[in-house]
Amino acid sequence: TAEWDAKDKTITLNINGKTIEMTVGVTLEKYGVAPVIMNDRTYVPIRFVAEELGADVQWNETTQQITITK
Repeated sequence: TAEWDAKDKTITLNINGKTIEMTVGVTLEKYGVAPVIMNDRTYVPIRFVAEELGADVQWNETTQQITITK
């Protein structure tokens, strides 16, 4: 599930028993990025979410592809 707290601009994801919380505009130190709102949509750092769920994330510079495996 995904929950949005408009007052605090907090996103809470509940996936497979794991809870992940992020706040729009607050940089995730290890990743150097923050969730953002653009065109009325909220975007979260996929690497952060995937790694929090125990997945491996690889970036292929040549093909500009992200591979996520678990």
